Amino acid sequence: MKELIILFTLSYFFTNAQMRDSSRILSFETIPPELETDPVISSDDAADDVCIWYNPKDSNRSIVVGTDKKWGLISYALNGSILSKSPFGKINNIDIYEDFSYQGGAYPLLFGSNRSEKTIDIYRLFPDGKLQRLNQIKVPELREVYGITFYGGEQHRYVFLSDKKGRIQQWMFGLRGDLPDLKLLRTLKVKSTVEGMVADEHHEKLYFAEENKGLWEVNVPPWKDKAFQLLIATDKDQLLADFEGITLMERPNGEGMIFISIQGNNAYGVVDRKSKKFLGGFRIGNNNDIDAVDDTDGIDLATFSSRLFPQGVFIAQDGYNGAENQNYKFVDLGRILDYINQKP
Repeated sequence: MKELIILFTLSYFFTNAQMRDSSRILSFETIPPELETDPVISSDDAADDVCIWYNPKDSNRSIVVGTDKKWGLISYALNGSILSKSPFGKINNIDIYEDFSYQGGAYPLLFGSNRSEKTIDIYRLFPDGKLQRLNQIKVPELREVYGITFYGGEQHRYVFLSDKKGRIQQWMFGLRGDLPDLKLLRTLKVKSTVEGMVADEHHEKLYFAEENKGLWEVNVPPWKDKAFQLLIATDKDQLLADFEGITLMERPNGEGMIFISIQGNNAYGVVDRKSKKFLGGFRIGNNNDIDAVDDTDGIDLATFSSRLFPQGVFIAQDGYNGAENQNYKFVDLGRILDYINQKP
């Protein structure tokens, strides 16, 4: 009996030591933003998702496009100033196809989930930040279009669209006449709301956030078994629901990191792309007149070098921007990577 008591006691302290170590591992470092965008047009909960276009001719003239989900799309310069405003309706989420080629030309396409029209909208982005809507595709089955992401594989290109009922539609991208177009292939399903998604062409995976459950992956090729796998689960202690926006930092040979907006923690988690190990997390604090970030939905990052961001930029929607309308905060990606890489 004494041996059992001693064994139980040792087990108890060992388990609690693990929990304390886990708590330290999952602590969130605070990293300041470098700058912020001008506020969006609409008040209250309006800004949501964001994507980044790399300008191959001049990285300093690259463009950020964010949603005002009560009004339309706003494009920004890398210094946060507004370039163009486009009243396309209630565009909830967006993603980009950077190198669409057509009839000898090449330009970026944007895909938006339009809640006003219940459509997938396809836009052309011009180098001055202006946007032109090229097509609208009606969406069957989904009650309310929500999250969206683009998959640019070498042979097949897809758009994934989600809703608040846990359904994810997979659409084939192609051309119909002179217009970029989509054809519905299949619908995937989990139990509850999905918004944040990002595609991994190297590993042929879709990573998506079931808000109250966690980070999932599923096979992209329709001819393969779906192989749903829960990679990182929410819990009631460290990683609190909701999981929201997701973005991917790609490195050669399939290496890199998956970034998740963890709204319940007002923080961001970082997951190794190959091992799927949770590497740590961070928050975005204040910096002089720039306020801290709370209640983030959409995020994106880019690794190209520019004058303002020599090691790349991480961008997050800010759900509370003081007395002003919501906006987006820009963080030096190098600072984030320095912190993540120095963790044990």
